[in-house]
Amino acid sequence: MPLQGDPFTLRHKVAILRSPFGQRPAMTKNDDIEKLSMIGLLLTGFSLLGSVYIVATTNSLVMVADLCNSTLEFAADLLAYITFRLLRSNRFALLDYGLGKIENVASLFIGLLMVVSVMLLGFIAVQRLAEPVELAGTGLGTGLVFSAVFGLLNARLWWQSAQHLKRDPSPIVDTQHRLFATKSIMDLVVFLTFLVTLLFKFDWVRYVDTVASVVIGGFMVAAAWRLIRHALRDLVDHTISESLQMVINQHLVKHFEAYAMLDQVRSRCSGGDIFVEIFLGFDARKSIGEIQHVVDALKQGLEIEIRNARVTVVARAHHGQ
Repeated sequence: MPLQGDPFTLRHKVAILRSPFGQRPAMTKNDDIEKLSMIGLLLTGFSLLGSVYIVATTNSLVMVADLCNSTLEFAADLLAYITFRLLRSNRFALLDYGLGKIENVASLFIGLLMVVSVMLLGFIAVQRLAEPVELAGTGLGTGLVFSAVFGLLNARLWWQSAQHLKRDPSPIVDTQHRLFATKSIMDLVVFLTFLVTLLFKFDWVRYVDTVASVVIGGFMVAAAWRLIRHALRDLVDHTISESLQMVINQHLVKHFEAYAMLDQVRSRCSGGDIFVEIFLGFDARKSIGEIQHVVDALKQGLEIEIRNARVTVVARAHHGQ
């Protein structure tokens, strides 16, 4: 029978069966980002309510843009939080390849919503440029304070998500990181717009709100394009980069004398994980212990050098001529 060089799956399932009530063991590497996702969800919920109030009291187009982004960010945080909760759910324990596709679908959905929002903003901006509207109302002062406070909070979440992205990259974390970045920039633009509107009373001030909304729309377009492009690419299984393939080749060459035949090497990316399958033929006269030693060395070496890699080595008996 073929030898599987990937004992992680079996050990993980045994741990699940032995845990109380059959629940999945704690996924410590996701605990922090799950908490960050929940904080972002609550923060965005409050931001969304505040944006609705300011839009209703100031007639500000830049706040309409902020409202659109807050809605998208709320959807993104909700999807992210649900995804991390599903990863901890027992009924997904048999999905050995994880939920990478769900993460990519969520990113694609958010990117498409961004495109729709930008199209709506563009239509309103054209009307506002033709007929400028002066901002007024009690919401101006509230919006100034609102954007300053939430700008600082979102900047903090932006920094924290960047740290998580460095430690454990994945599509859903990348989506959150970019949305927090966009939200922080939007809050800064809103703050400056309201500040200029309150301080100056010149005719050109009437155009500041519309121009600011166009700037925000530009950031949303850039973010949407990147989300859609990467989500579509990752939804289709593709091989790893050439540099990582070279790493695999180097390890195969290192153990060249240990095996008799290289049958096949397959690799693919799923979310933030890399899956590598190596099929080798060994001299039929070798013992199981000798073969397993090579399998373990090859697997461990690749998983150390390639981040987030899960390597499977399948061995067969080779009868030479």
